[in-house]
Amino acid sequence: MLRYSLFYIIKEFLSEIRIKYLNQGFLKLEKLLKFKGSQFW
Repeated sequence: MLRYSLFYIIKEFLSEIRIKYLNQGFLKLEKLLKFKGSQFW
């Protein structure tokens, strides 16, 4: 039972980190695309 809860906690923690990094990545990508777009046009 303890091992299961520990696994669950770690899984939740990893998903939190992944979501945070994905959001940051999308923001950076959006900025990059806007920058390249403004240069391109």
